[in-house]
Amino acid sequence: MNEQETDVEVIEQMVHTPVHMDLEGPGALLRDARIAQKYNEQDVAAYLRLSTDVIRHLEADRYEKLPALTFVKGYIRSYAKLVGLSGDELVAKLERVNLTEAATTNPVQVEQEASFKDRHVRWVSYGIVGLLVVLVATWWHGHSSNDTATVAQADEAAVAVSNDADETAEVDDNGDAQKDLAAKASDDSDEQVANADSKETTKQS
Repeated sequence: MNEQETDVEVIEQMVHTPVHMDLEGPGALLRDARIAQKYNEQDVAAYLRLSTDVIRHLEADRYEKLPALTFVKGYIRSYAKLVGLSGDELVAKLERVNLTEAATTNPVQVEQEASFKDRHVRWVSYGIVGLLVVLVATWWHGHSSNDTATVAQADEAAVAVSNDADETAEVDDNGDAQKDLAAKASDDSDEQVANADSKETTKQS
């Protein structure tokens, strides 16, 4: 077997040999270090100011039962500091496990969760739009009522002014009529005087 054939066999073995990634989380290392330091779960919980349930979940890599990943990283760093381990290395192991779990998550479940969130957002949006419509309609109704009342008041004022003008014109007409009657009476009186003088002159003649 020559050197070239040997290289080909090595390459084929590398291609067909499965790569086993270290998917173990940091929990086992934390637990082993705790036991080596002769700490119990209550000691660690008191030091981290967490419950013993959180410590158990950390050591069992049950991160779905813990808060957000940011908090979990902080827990692991503090735990590692207590038992003399590297917090950065353990957080790196956590991130590798988390990425692997995210890649193998059921896509149907993700789609269903996204669909549920979309429906929730959609209904909230509909509610906000409906509320805005009601507010605009209420404002418009109040504005229209104010305009109608203003127009009615203006019409009443105009009618009142017109009535006053008619009454004034009527008074003026009555005054003119009285003046005409007085002038006519004066003319009749003058005519009677003139007729009387004319009759007196005729008798004397």
